Amino acid sequence: MSGRWLIVCSAAAVVALLSTPAFATNRLIYSRDRGARQCPDEAQLREAVHARLHYDPFSPWGDRTVLAEISGDDGKLRARLTLLDANGVVSGRREVAGGSGDCEELVKALALAISITLDPMPPAENATDANSQPSAKAEPADVAATPLTLVDTPAPSPETPAQDGPLQASAAPSQGRKSRESNSASLGVARSTTRANLLVRAGPVVMLGVTPSPGALGGRAGVGLSYGVLQFLGEMTATTPTSVASELGGVGHVQLTAGSMASCVATSFVAGCGLLVLGRTHSFATDVENATTGNALFSALGARIEATAALERNLGLVFTLEGLKPLSPVRIFLRDERLWSSPALAASLGIAANLQFR
Repeated sequence: MSGRWLIVCSAAAVVALLSTPAFATNRLIYSRDRGARQCPDEAQLREAVHARLHYDPFSPWGDRTVLAEISGDDGKLRARLTLLDANGVVSGRREVAGGSGDCEELVKALALAISITLDPMPPAENATDANSQPSAKAEPADVAATPLTLVDTPAPSPETPAQDGPLQASAAPSQGRKSRESNSASLGVARSTTRANLLVRAGPVVMLGVTPSPGALGGRAGVGLSYGVLQFLGEMTATTPTSVASELGGVGHVQLTAGSMASCVATSFVAGCGLLVLGRTHSFATDVENATTGNALFSALGARIEATAALERNLGLVFTLEGLKPLSPVRIFLRDERLWSSPALAASLGIAANLQFR
């Protein structure tokens, strides 16, 4: 019965992730220099964008990258927004200037520029607000009326006049090159070129309920592919031997070596995964004459929750929490004495460095 509940909960987590309003394909990188440390942090910027779009457009595995930078120099604050496509090529850039005390207003203007860039067609309730009379605290006109312009050159000319309406994709001539044709003149964002990316991760893990010790320390390494919000991972996990003493003399040692397949759905910094685990439980004894070794099948179904903290453009830390339902109970005997039996449920906690090759 507990196994059925675990499967039902896993399915519910995946359905909840799939039911999110948008499958984010944008990755946010936010920075402030020393002159802008007093400005709102990344979480507040994300909240401001979320409040405008009514969904989170960002994911650690997004194909496009949104660079948001705030700098302070000579008492003036300046925000720069840069949009990179899936190949790391600059497809648009915009700057917003503010006074020394306008940090929060500058971040609001930056959030507005990001929102218009990523989704120029707001939800119906926002469209209604846009047709209503502006309030006294309306957003800066230069930001609201001048969405980010996408061009072929890394930095558009500052003399280019702003256009009202949705984000326009235009072709700017480059020296010695033929300008490319744009088939998305009325699109709100650059065309998404979603593609599969290679993932490599490795790190320590603590396994609970798979050996006699309350917590068995081990390591885990894996490779996989990410495609949009979907992830498929193959991983290997091995624990160090843990011991249990026999009342009749001798010590039994148990360790787990297993492979797992994980199918995940990710949104923002969180991912939910379904797991299939297959491996072996290896046991051996010491301080016993004619000691033998043994192996037993280990199989389990489970679910995993991941949280990712971005460190660099392609590097992050992944924190994992797993719940497992063993399908093949394991019992360890020494001299006909049962030293240990696997519990009904198992779990693991882990942290890993995650490298993504785009």
